[in-house]
Amino acid sequence: MLAAHVGGERGRWEYLLTGEPVVQVGLAEHQAERGEVVLGPQAWALIQDNCSGQALPGGSARLEEVRAPIEPRPAPPLPSLPPEPEVESALKAYIPAAITRRLAAGQNAWLAELRRITVLFVQIVGLEHAPTLERLQTVMHSLQTVLYQYEGSVRQFILDDKGAVLIGALGLPPLAHEDDAARGVQAARPSGRTEKSQPFGPLVLYRLRLIDSWDTGIPRRNRSS
Repeated sequence: MLAAHVGGERGRWEYLLTGEPVVQVGLAEHQAERGEVVLGPQAWALIQDNCSGQALPGGSARLEEVRAPIEPRPAPPLPSLPPEPEVESALKAYIPAAITRRLAAGQNAWLAELRRITVLFVQIVGLEHAPTLERLQTVMHSLQTVLYQYEGSVRQFILDDKGAVLIGALGLPPLAHEDDAARGVQAARPSGRTEKSQPFGPLVLYRLRLIDSWDTGIPRRNRSS
């Protein structure tokens, strides 16, 4: 399992969790129907002596019975955090600028807003096989640089059983343009990047969507959808 903090362009960082367990979770998810519990090979090996299940392709198993229930363990106590200003500064590095600007303006309550945005789903070829931390950092920083050049935002960076996928967005506040869809295509085109700025394989723009975005949730836990 690899937990990495990657990026850093303009002070923005992404937290990436990847490795074989993440890949197995993705594969097991595809084998599960509604209401079922499917475990990957490594997870099943840990509990098979106390459970029964149906073997599935790839070494996964569909859980049928727990013969020896295990008492849940209490959650460990939360670690003490440094003074609030230091916590706020560290957290802002992982929060999109569209959110931090609202917080700075005192708009931390729920806001009802419909906004037409462009969302990019981009597959990154060449990161499928156990990439090193140095390579992940180089790739993420390069992608941030290109996307920010077109005034876009990184929504999510995923590395799982489907490979490496970047989800980007253009049109989030306060940066919106009439040609956001064109900007998204240009950001993914090879002509938008130099050889030095792309130390990885091709980018495959396999989905480009125009959607309405709005804020959802409660004041203590809110997100843009």
